[in-house]
Amino acid sequence: MFIPDAFPTKKSADTLLYTDQLRLKFNPIDIWNEKYRVKKIVIKPGVVKLRIAANGENNYQIFKPSNEDQSSSFKLSLESIEAKNLRFLYANNSNKSYYQAAIHEMKLKGDFTSKEFDLSSSLSFNIKKIQHGLVPFIVNQEAQTAVTVTVNQDKGSIQIPNGTISISEIPFSFQLNVLPKSLKLKVNAPKIPIEELANKIALKE
Repeated sequence: MFIPDAFPTKKSADTLLYTDQLRLKFNPIDIWNEKYRVKKIVIKPGVVKLRIAANGENNYQIFKPSNEDQSSSFKLSLESIEAKNLRFLYANNSNKSYYQAAIHEMKLKGDFTSKEFDLSSSLSFNIKKIQHGLVPFIVNQEAQTAVTVTVNQDKGSIQIPNGTISISEIPFSFQLNVLPKSLKLKVNAPKIPIEELANKIALKE
């Protein structure tokens, strides 16, 4: 499955999401009863590319705002998403922030159809690169996390107010705030000797 990005000047090869396999799990009886409840979406393998241009435009607002005055009997609910072997890239050319990761396994669970909801998540991945400007901070490090994610679909925001991530078996606390035109990530290092910390997360080729 291929979903092109939403830039007005996009080319045919520009990618927001591509996956070799997309599976939907649901109960056939629910469909018979006109209850469109998807229990799980499985994506593997694939690639996700989120980009923000220098003028602030992003490539992931692919759906037009809905007109709430229009009534419809069709409602689709989604309970969980699972992804394996997924490449993730985020490039913000307005503030020169770049993130690349290879996701081994990701699980998200929650009421995806609500306007505001919390997701329980677990994620194991390799941080290929975290870079601001010309300076890479973390390169080629294994990481794991399990956090609660707050999503507001009206504001287009994703927040992790208080999370913990293990990078090369060292726990870090972090806060994440994603808005339509920005991504802010704050990471707090543990209280361990700087030499040990540097050796643990030294740049790897």
